[in-house]
Amino acid sequence: MKVLNPEAWAWLEELDPRTWVRAFQSDIPKCDVLLNNNCEVFNKYILEARELPILSMLERIKAQIMTRMYNKKKEEMKWTGPICPKIKKKVDKNVDFANNCFVDGAGDGLFSIAEMHGATPTTYIVDLKTKTCSCQRWQKSGIPCPHVLSAIRDERIDPLSLVDKCYSVDIHTKAYANIVYPCKDKTEWQKMNGPDIHPPLYKKHVGRPTKNRRKAPGEVDCRGGGKRMSRRGVIMHCSYCGQPDHNRNGCYWFKNGPTPPKPSQVPPTSSAPSSSQQVPPITAYHPTSSHVPSYQDTLVETLAQQRTIVRNMEPVPTPESTFIASAREELGQPPAPTNTIRQGELAQKLLAMLQQNKKALEEKKLAILEARLAAQLKKAEDATSKRIEQEKKKAEQAAARAAE
Repeated sequence: MKVLNPEAWAWLEELDPRTWVRAFQSDIPKCDVLLNNNCEVFNKYILEARELPILSMLERIKAQIMTRMYNKKKEEMKWTGPICPKIKKKVDKNVDFANNCFVDGAGDGLFSIAEMHGATPTTYIVDLKTKTCSCQRWQKSGIPCPHVLSAIRDERIDPLSLVDKCYSVDIHTKAYANIVYPCKDKTEWQKMNGPDIHPPLYKKHVGRPTKNRRKAPGEVDCRGGGKRMSRRGVIMHCSYCGQPDHNRNGCYWFKNGPTPPKPSQVPPTSSAPSSSQQVPPITAYHPTSSHVPSYQDTLVETLAQQRTIVRNMEPVPTPESTFIASAREELGQPPAPTNTIRQGELAQKLLAMLQQNKKALEEKKLAILEARLAAQLKKAEDATSKRIEQEKKKAEQAAARAAE
């Protein structure tokens, strides 16, 4: 983002991360989505009802919600197990990803998990007692991540027992336990003897009425159906020389053929002026300050004006262990530097494991070769003894014939 749009990066850098980064937000809501898709889906769901009069619209929306509650109850009757099916599929998918993790137990519910990303493993810490993982996916979503699932494999723990209760079938049943009662026909409604409510006066407007929502100032529809930001307020740059305020068609260097200079240099004009004269670059038309039209602010400027929270995160020193601090006071000496390997003890264990596997493979190959050699020697001895017996038999037959 800093390369694509430095202004947007600087604007986000000033904001508190808790306002737009899920990793810095609370762990109480078990949802890792930061979008308003629920509102968009509901608006699409009631799109036809919004075109009706007020009473008809409320009746239609009530009927849609009543039908949805009923369908959810019927769908729940087909489920088996304590967890909803979609969450169970996510857990099964994480179980497959857990095959790329190596587990080292530390005791008291703590595990060190090494996840292989190419040739370099990444270490995560899993605490089963506090139900936390250093990747924070378990805390934020309530679904066990692959690191947790790899840790509970040796402990013989059911993965579905670690899923948050908000995804359980019991909570789903409680959420859809109430029903929306149907209403009687309008002819059977009780008369309240109140004033008659008439619809507002209809005034026909020019053109076709719009159904889509109102767009933001910098939001433009694309032909493919997506959204793109407006280019209003963006400075035009030449694709040939890289200088601002003109394009390739109006570039002096592209028309005259020489190599474009550095952006700090100014291109000369067609005539050869003296060195004392300052030659302005050939660019597009620039109106004076009195003729500059007033444009609306861009989306970034509008959001910058609306922001209220400024991040103020001062670095805090890491707390030191009480045991280390007490031992240091008793010794009265500063901690001596250690020459530990950068990859840590986990890398050493993995290296020792690879060497052990390699040694076992070599021993297995050597045993196979020795067995093959012994089989060949035995086969040669059997052939030699068989040939000697045949020659001896032939000699006895020849001696018997000579005696006759």
